[in-house]
Amino acid sequence: MKYHTIASISSVITLSPATSGLIVIPAYQHVTIQEEDTITNLVVEIIIEAHASVTYVLQKNNQETSSRHITFVLKGAYAQVLCSGSLCARNAEKYDLTILQLHCASHTKSSVALKMVVDDAALCLYRGTIVIEPSATKSVAEQQHKALVLSEHGKVTSEPQLEVLTNDVICNHGSAISYVNPEQMHYLMSRGLSESVAKNCIVNGFLD
Repeated sequence: MKYHTIASISSVITLSPATSGLIVIPAYQHVTIQEEDTITNLVVEIIIEAHASVTYVLQKNNQETSSRHITFVLKGAYAQVLCSGSLCARNAEKYDLTILQLHCASHTKSSVALKMVVDDAALCLYRGTIVIEPSATKSVAEQQHKALVLSEHGKVTSEPQLEVLTNDVICNHGSAISYVNPEQMHYLMSRGLSESVAKNCIVNGFLD
């Protein structure tokens, strides 16, 4: 497993296909992590020490099949993670995303907020797990996953899980999969919009 330690106080890390492995964010450091659009499959574990923070920006490329397996380990007190992304899949693309938020220390905070748009015969699978260990009192963890399916053959599967092993924490998760409302499409097209433009209006409203 490759091992990366971030040394600067404020950093931006761009993950490449060769970056899979272990990343350690030392105490009091603040890092933004983003993905290269050439990544197909990624397995990474990110350890966040005390008072450090990570902002992770998910990105989906146009590969036919791609996957992400991301583990956030909030190891030190007051460690924080914010992970977000707006992902679109079309044609026959398959996208598999697994995220684990593991809280090991007190006063830690993690948030995952994802939006997926699925069209044509694309398939998206999301597995999101929050684990609050006994030592992680007064922690806050949340996970939100929303998906919009634009076609009859597109499919989204969402598997959120919680494992809370202590009291005095705030923890919540939510998952919602919605479909294009035919009445909404009819209304937009009756105003002179083409089907593709009407769909784009609905998608833009969903992603905002």
